[in-house]
Amino acid sequence: MKDLVINQEYIHILFKVIAKVVKTKIREAVPVPEIPGPDADGNEPSEEAKAAALKLIEEANKTNADVEKFNEDVQRMQSKIKLAIRSALPDGHIPEVGVLRLNNYREARPEDINNSMGDLNNS
Repeated sequence: MKDLVINQEYIHILFKVIAKVVKTKIREAVPVPEIPGPDADGNEPSEEAKAAALKLIEEANKTNADVEKFNEDVQRMQSKIKLAIRSALPDGHIPEVGVLRLNNYREARPEDINNSMGDLNNS
């Protein structure tokens, strides 16, 4: 049986990526501007001002959709990866141990269990 040899540079890159995912912050949504209304004198805004406001609203909605998708992706990744730092031993010695836990599993659905039990009974 051969020993598993992993390049040290690969390990550093892997831990940097994991740390970056863990430290990624949720983005804030962009406030959506309002369509301008009549001014104090009761004058309606020009069509150009309304068109510009509608364009800004459309851009804000598109940006908010992108931010929402980004936040969902970040939350999904962060739910699977956790970075924990173990405290040093009493003598101050820190062993070179790397622990990585990925919650990358799927719980079996009841119909999957029934199908696998049926397959076992048939064989």
